[in-house]
Amino acid sequence: MRKGRRRRPASLRGWWRALPFIALGGLTYFSFTWLHAQRLRNEYRAIDLKADIHHTKERIAELQGKGYMLGSMERMEDLAPQHALVEARPGQIEVIQPTEEELNALAAAARPVATPARPTRAVIVLLEGGGAGAGSAAPSDSAMAQVKPAQSAVSPEKL
Repeated sequence: MRKGRRRRPASLRGWWRALPFIALGGLTYFSFTWLHAQRLRNEYRAIDLKADIHHTKERIAELQGKGYMLGSMERMEDLAPQHALVEARPGQIEVIQPTEEELNALAAAARPVATPARPTRAVIVLLEGGGAGAGSAAPSDSAMAQVKPAQSAVSPEKL
């Protein structure tokens, strides 16, 4: 027997010529599918980010409310005795007006910004153990005392 050439039906001849068109269609289909999946992923991500923003805004509002509560005077009045913060006793606070000489020494040590019309500086001194009638009580070690400004003044350039 002689080996002969196998005959194909005419409809299958040149089938490989259709391959580029079939591949182009498949590539187009998969590209649109991929783009749609990316769009859905971005939409879900946007939804998650909006939810995170909403929860963060709620948390900020909650913390601001707590901050207002923590800074309220009622809370401070409740906590003051625990930290030994009590109102000053009569005679414990004494206002001292600096002399002209002290004001001039301060002005010489500091860089001039603006000159006041009249001396307006005052120093508050807390005296320990100062009673109501103790007008001549000497300041203790922990209390502020009058100091010559020229000796203790720090120029603004050094700050």
